[in-house]
Amino acid sequence: MTLKQISWILLLIGFCSNINSQSTKDSLLVELKKHTKIDTTRCRILNLIVEEEQDNTISEKYNNELFNLSTKLQKNNFNNKIKAIALQYKITAIANKGYFALMKGNSKVALNYYFEALKIAEQTNDVLQKISIYNSIGTIFDDQNENTKALYYYRKVVKIGTQNKKEEITSTALNNIGYLYDKIEIIDSAKFYYNKSLKIREKIKDSLLIVSTLANIGKLYVKEKNYHQAIKNYKICLDYELKVNDKIGATSSLLNLASVYYKKDNFKLAEFYGQKSLNLSKENNYLYGEMEAYDKLKFIYEKQKKYQDAYEMYQLYIKTKDSINNEENKNSAIKADFKYQTEKKEAKIKELDQKKKIAELQSNKKTILINSFIISFLALAIIAYFLFSRYKTQKKNELLETKLAEAEKLLEAEKKATDSELKALKSQMNPHFIFNALNSIQEQFMYGDKLKGNEQLSNFTYLTRQILEVSGKKQITIATEIDILTKYLNLEKMRFAKDFEYKISTSNSIDEDYHKLPPMLIQPFVENSIKHGLMHKSGLKTLTIDFDLSSNEEYLICTIQDNGIGRKKSAEIKATNQVKHNSFSTQSIEDRLHLLNEKLHLNDLIIYTDLTENGVIIGTKVTVNIPLV
Repeated sequence: MTLKQISWILLLIGFCSNINSQSTKDSLLVELKKHTKIDTTRCRILNLIVEEEQDNTISEKYNNELFNLSTKLQKNNFNNKIKAIALQYKITAIANKGYFALMKGNSKVALNYYFEALKIAEQTNDVLQKISIYNSIGTIFDDQNENTKALYYYRKVVKIGTQNKKEEITSTALNNIGYLYDKIEIIDSAKFYYNKSLKIREKIKDSLLIVSTLANIGKLYVKEKNYHQAIKNYKICLDYELKVNDKIGATSSLLNLASVYYKKDNFKLAEFYGQKSLNLSKENNYLYGEMEAYDKLKFIYEKQKKYQDAYEMYQLYIKTKDSINNEENKNSAIKADFKYQTEKKEAKIKELDQKKKIAELQSNKKTILINSFIISFLALAIIAYFLFSRYKTQKKNELLETKLAEAEKLLEAEKKATDSELKALKSQMNPHFIFNALNSIQEQFMYGDKLKGNEQLSNFTYLTRQILEVSGKKQITIATEIDILTKYLNLEKMRFAKDFEYKISTSNSIDEDYHKLPPMLIQPFVENSIKHGLMHKSGLKTLTIDFDLSSNEEYLICTIQDNGIGRKKSAEIKATNQVKHNSFSTQSIEDRLHLLNEKLHLNDLIIYTDLTENGVIIGTKVTVNIPLV
């Protein structure tokens, strides 16, 4: 089953379960509010809230309370039974801290928490806690490609799970080991562990896990070009999915069969299964399945020299992909438009308030003039007093009128800045980036296990949320910008095999937590380097990003350098490409830089340089000068 299919299933399940989850969470919050006593019952309620809460920020807050409360009970209580229960909750809270650190992209901190929790769990010999923590540590090392360490902890899970008859956990660990060997191309070992996992999963009759393992084994047969056995595996997958009415999973198995027959040059059967996958996707309004079927049928028709049919499939593929992208970006666009409209209304209210003050001052001016005329007959002293008052009021009016003019200019500048930020928001969550990132994560679900796939999906979700959060700010620290760029590049890195490297550095004059810049200025240039420079290059692909200060410390210098094919060759490829790339985001960034540049008056804000060696282009360097506010 592919990532996209799982994403749709999770969305449907999440939509239905969120209602029950919200209801459960609300009742737990009411229970927590009523139960103020510091005891293990409050620990239990806090632990359940942490499990139910979908927002990691809120969940982390309750987990911190759980940690503090369980620590206090474990230290200060004289009842051994209560101390033991409190210690269990403390282990859980520490392990949760590791999870939250991992969601923030800090694997090192996450490992420290997991090892701390593991130390206590091993002392208390809590089997379930040890299995969970071993598996989490193994997953982190697996993600960091430290295969030997990952294998060590996965095997611990298998050993303890087997001893304690935890069959589902044991099968998952075996599947993870199979994936590790699959990743390093030791096919026989991978097949051995996948088959061991499959036997357990067949024993416990978990259809979803059986299908996942069979798909992994089928992939190995495809690698060995044992297409007959691969077809057999995928057909068994299909039978399971149809038996449990998993129509979304069935579309994936049908498409896998089409791919294998395509590799065997049996284009008639490849077309047959591709069409069945397409029809089933249409019946279930499954857009991702339709898009993949259109893409596969396009290649099948090309091989059969049915060029008109292939062209029609390509058009339908583009149309379906755009529909998916539009749906995924709808929420971001709505939020951005709402923010723009709100700021626009606030600016209008400020303008009306200023006009009201002017009208009131003008009215006061008339009153003063009338009173001055009447009282002037009483005494010269009174006349002089009111003449002075009139002069003073006129000065005040002139000052307010000057402030009003300045306020109008400021409002206009803020409107331009808001427009520019709105454009940047709409462009920075590039549909191509979302699609490509999901395609890369898809392989983790299709060829790996659910735990790793869920982890990558969580990383992607965390990055999306972080981008949306910073886009509402005018300035963020360089440390935050580097954090976002690192997570983005890690997602992009999955699209390449092992031939993509990147490096982000700062000069000694930069204070990452002090110096600031507008959010998401650098990402579009990095994306252009990958899309237009590195994507078409063969061999090792490198990308460096460097932050420095100007000599007068008035502006920030960011340099993005790649060893790609260069701007000229990229332009030639772009000219022949039917799907044109829109440079909307870089234009929006230029507008934002010009707004910041009103005081410094720098001539060249963005400089493009072709890198050459012996007259041959070896890459591109982009220098962005960002005025410091």
